[in-house]
Amino acid sequence: MTKHDLTFPKLLIGTHGTPWDLGIFLYVGAAKSPRKYISEGIDKGDFGLIDMERLPLIYDFHEALTTFIVQGKSQKTIISCLEDLRKIYVWADKNSQPMTHENILSAFYLWTEYLLERAYVKKEIKPLSAYKLATKIANLIAKATKVCGPKPGKSIMCLTRMKRPDSRIESLGKPTDKLNTSQLFEFGNILTSICNTLDVKTIRGELPIRIAVDDEIKIKIVGHLHQPDLDLSTINNKGLLRSALKNRQAMPDEEHLLDKYKRYSIIKLRVECELLIFIAQTGVNLSQAIQMEKSSYRWQTNGENLDVFRVYKNRRQGDIVFRCFKSYRKHFNRYLKWLDEAGLSDFSDQLFPFFSKSIVPPRGSGTTFTTTKALFKKINKPFFGPQLLRTNRINWLLRRSQNVELVAAEMSHSKYVLSKHYEKPHYESITQEIIKYHTQTEVLLSSPGPGLCTKGHQPKPINDFLVNSPKPDCISSDGCLFCDKHRDVMSFDYCLKLTSHAFFKKLEISYYHASEKEEVHPSYRVLDRIMEKLKFISEENEIQQKWVKEAESSIRAGRYHTLWDGHIQLLEVLI
Repeated sequence: MTKHDLTFPKLLIGTHGTPWDLGIFLYVGAAKSPRKYISEGIDKGDFGLIDMERLPLIYDFHEALTTFIVQGKSQKTIISCLEDLRKIYVWADKNSQPMTHENILSAFYLWTEYLLERAYVKKEIKPLSAYKLATKIANLIAKATKVCGPKPGKSIMCLTRMKRPDSRIESLGKPTDKLNTSQLFEFGNILTSICNTLDVKTIRGELPIRIAVDDEIKIKIVGHLHQPDLDLSTINNKGLLRSALKNRQAMPDEEHLLDKYKRYSIIKLRVECELLIFIAQTGVNLSQAIQMEKSSYRWQTNGENLDVFRVYKNRRQGDIVFRCFKSYRKHFNRYLKWLDEAGLSDFSDQLFPFFSKSIVPPRGSGTTFTTTKALFKKINKPFFGPQLLRTNRINWLLRRSQNVELVAAEMSHSKYVLSKHYEKPHYESITQEIIKYHTQTEVLLSSPGPGLCTKGHQPKPINDFLVNSPKPDCISSDGCLFCDKHRDVMSFDYCLKLTSHAFFKKLEISYYHASEKEEVHPSYRVLDRIMEKLKFISEENEIQQKWVKEAESSIRAGRYHTLWDGHIQLLEVLI
């Protein structure tokens, strides 16, 4: 290896991790090899001699990354920067680009062109992923080359054709809100079912483990089995049958759960599910949750919530650890008991311990929920990560309390951060705010036609006013339907008025004889307008749909609204 010290001693690694060393970038072609084999390859001379022209820039990259570590940036962020830096060096080696101070901006521009091709032509990566990757490298280059200015990384990005793609605007409406809420509750129900089923006895029992969440969702947890659906009755070889039965049988009583790590994936699944439930119930972010230690806790009522304190050995009540809903206390205590029964507390003092055979990961390393994601993919159900769970919790609290300051204090955020990064529009809340606004600002009066009219306004045609439609005049009931000041009234009586009005218009049309000009009779416009209103009312919810159907049935039975009953009877006599 190179004699230049370009390592990061303060960057934590696990027992099986490979220390990061920017010295590998001094050898052309070394970056693309697996890191654990690069040192051996360099010693053998597989990558040739050091490219000394690269050394000054690599030193500056090392200084920039070391500064990030000293500033206290998370290990996950530093490793992400190192992985991204490796990607541009792999590209540079492949395309013979000199990575020097003089050429770095030119090389970065060509690399962004390569990312644009992958994102928009080959469709290998998402445009937003390409933009974020380029932005991180631009910021790192700006830090290494000491570019001045308030946003030096952005000034480097301006030299390229890379633009942030427009965020996809999701549809806003009641069906979308209901879908997201129902999926979230289903997600929580599945997590709870898994945690309640995977007690120590079940984990130690026969494989595979079957969980029936409901009549539709069936989960099969296979552990270390490679052929969980194997029909044992079809195995003729006694040796293979004996092996298959042994792999599926329950663990001996004297064997510890972690002795052979055969049930590790099942234990990991439970811990991941418990961690997701914990984040959803408490709002604690992932990096804080995985660093929390198992301890004795004291619970204190705080309105509808519980403040949870860590209890020290000297019986002094410590600082608050987290706050949760009261209903979560029983589930959390059951999880603490499970940690002791499973023997996990003997190996780790962490509240959410993650083990791997003969491997100790660095403390505070990221959690990826690979086991839980794979399970939800297998049952074809959406997975909600920690960030989505926290976002949904914040928005639920906002809708319930209608107090941004209170929720911001609860989640340890400023009002600005909460509104910018977490708060999402909600159809029903927006509808209620609009109704509240109109209720406070508009005085409604009875109108000549069905519905109500706002006070103090001259009649004004609606925006999509059509030719031959009745003009609003505050006299005729037909004109009211085409006035911008007309307001609907959500009630069965209003639906009956509209359907009776529509029936009267149908009678008018049947009595009408078209002229030679064959002009469209205004009654057609009125009828279309009424049908449009009835359709809108019916699609709002099931109750209003029932109103419309009952009103239509009443018309078919000859029971008209009193406002139109006399008019209809007179017109029927004429016809």
